[in-house]
Amino acid sequence: QGSCAAPGPRWRLAMPARARPLWRARCLPCLRRALGLPVALLGLGALVVLPVLILWSILPVLPNLLPLLGALLVLLWPPVLSKIFKLVVEHLYSLPLGKIHVWLHGRCSIEPYHSRFVDLRVEVKTASGGLAAVHLIPLLADNYAYLVVDTESPAPHPACIIDPCDAHAVWDALPALRRVHYEGRELDLQAILTTHKHWDHQGGNADLPVLMPGIRRIYGGVEDCVLGCTDFVSHGDSINVGNLAWTVLALPGHTRGCVAYCLQGAEGRHCLMTGDALFCGGQCGAPFEQCQGEDQRNLLTILRESGPKTLLFPGHEYTARCLEVAYQGLLSRMEDSPGMAPGGVLALAAAYYASLHRRAHVSASERLPTVPISLEEERSLCSLMWEPLVRSAEQLLVALVACEAAGEAERMEDHLDEVSCVSSAGSAARESHQNVGVPVPIVLPHDCTPCASPIVAFYRREFDRICADLESGRLSGAAAATELRSAHGRLAEELSSEPGEPSERKQHEMPSKAELSRILRVLAIPPQVSIGRESADLDALRVQPERLLANLRLLCGDERVAKAAEVLRAEGSAGDSESGVSVAQLAEWIAGLRGASRDESSGVPAPSSSPCSVGSYLARLCRSLLNCLLCCWLWRWLRDCCTYRRRHVPVEELLARPSHDILACPLCACAGHVRRPPPVPNGGGSEGGGDAPLGVFFSAASAPSLAWPCGGVGRGGLTDPLLP
Repeated sequence: QGSCAAPGPRWRLAMPARARPLWRARCLPCLRRALGLPVALLGLGALVVLPVLILWSILPVLPNLLPLLGALLVLLWPPVLSKIFKLVVEHLYSLPLGKIHVWLHGRCSIEPYHSRFVDLRVEVKTASGGLAAVHLIPLLADNYAYLVVDTESPAPHPACIIDPCDAHAVWDALPALRRVHYEGRELDLQAILTTHKHWDHQGGNADLPVLMPGIRRIYGGVEDCVLGCTDFVSHGDSINVGNLAWTVLALPGHTRGCVAYCLQGAEGRHCLMTGDALFCGGQCGAPFEQCQGEDQRNLLTILRESGPKTLLFPGHEYTARCLEVAYQGLLSRMEDSPGMAPGGVLALAAAYYASLHRRAHVSASERLPTVPISLEEERSLCSLMWEPLVRSAEQLLVALVACEAAGEAERMEDHLDEVSCVSSAGSAARESHQNVGVPVPIVLPHDCTPCASPIVAFYRREFDRICADLESGRLSGAAAATELRSAHGRLAEELSSEPGEPSERKQHEMPSKAELSRILRVLAIPPQVSIGRESADLDALRVQPERLLANLRLLCGDERVAKAAEVLRAEGSAGDSESGVSVAQLAEWIAGLRGASRDESSGVPAPSSSPCSVGSYLARLCRSLLNCLLCCWLWRWLRDCCTYRRRHVPVEELLARPSHDILACPLCACAGHVRRPPPVPNGGGSEGGGDAPLGVFFSAASAPSLAWPCGGVGRGGLTDPLLP
């Protein structure tokens, strides 16, 4: 337990936690690094040599084998290529060999910059009360470097740059930026902030200080060997450049030492330079060196250390493709969740459309950047990426509440220590630049939040009703604005479904002990403590209860966490809340109480966890091999196909009342003015009696519009801050 402020009873467990051997934690990473480099070189050579040798050997019979080779290529090439690419990036791309990427792009690129940037800047109000300007400099094929200038300080303005992968491209861009935005005044570029060790982010660290001798500091993560690094930083460190105050966030995963830099802004509007840790549109960088749970903990770190107004500045222009992946995932989710609220789908579709519109230009110099985006909108648009993190918190809450239901507080008093719940100047700039042959600067003011979803939608029924009220004069002024906002807010409400479905859908499974350990490592271990391969004993990591409860409140709200906090208080005893308990101990306690409550409620004794014998293991192995050899699943599938017969559906089943009420559903009711049919003349009725489904029809005055159930109006228009 370490040093305790107040002595208390120690933990007493029936089964001690099993520790991972220290030699394994120290030797395996070294062995992986030692073998990874030659394996990556062999894989890269195999990609070039093996296809040539195979084609040379089968050249005489090549025409007859073309269909077979095509099938093998389609089946084997993607997984093999992805594995080799991962090895090459992890072990070779951070070596000097990776500079070939920057060198080739500088020689082979048709256009030097992939996006429009000279007349664009983002204005930020810093925590000290001054103003800072963030300039996007597009580099390579889709990279971004960010030049951050302290505009409040006298000229030459102090500045720093993040991830300048191409020093000469940055050097060429600086004069144009100074002329358009600063009337030719000099900039004092003092520091380079590097997020990680890959060459598409650190490529200019060696050349840029030679071109600009004023650069005296190069910052990089302590776990990464960043090129030319003079100051290694870790989580929580502070960096000051002029009046610009930066905070370092550790986000391991893309690389072991990947960090993000957060520019402290006023009123919670920070600027977070994430590199490849998080992109706009709901995707994280490829997990080349990621361990289990680190991606979720990185999202939690970003959410905890920065507010919802924080602007995300990623290292790549991946917004359109990330939104496409998120949109496809949301559409596939709708197959299993027909009652999903349409607001998220429409907002995501609008953001995807806006990102495509901004990039839809033949000339690269006309393509508008799709960054930055606020963290709040990123989380609302890409809920599927944040869902595992929220689900982990929900599962832990379910387990803690189940502990209270078990009524085991008195029995477990000795098992826990005490858990304490302890407006921009754009017009003047335009006037000053009208007589100069340079572009007019376009500024994102410090009091304006960028919006990636410039479309506001309504249900058609609500839209028609509000239009009729406005035309008749029943709505006007503030009442009309309130009605419009409430109508737009109804899109976020779930559609009507049969009783009991929402509660069943929101019910989370009770996590296993291994899953509880993983969740506790994500939610209760601070970022400066590693949960990766280099950790000697993952189960012995100390849980900080205050951090755990604070993260649960952040993800699930205060009301839901209050019950879990009471459970932890009831089960706690006097002890040191700073050192906490280990992950294995807390997971063992939660799993034990949960199992006891489930067994007591069902009346079934808990199964004994006896170890698997060697004989049973060999029997299962032989059975699995036999099934693979005989391809039992294939023969079963062929038998089912041959013996399948269409099931006869009785009339009673067809006449059963459907559970989905079209008239009660706002999405279906507004499609073509759906209403009840008129009564049948002469008292006629259906044979199904009172249980038969009631008819619904479309009026002849309007055709059904199931494809367009929502009417939309623009929110951004010409005043959209990201669409000048």
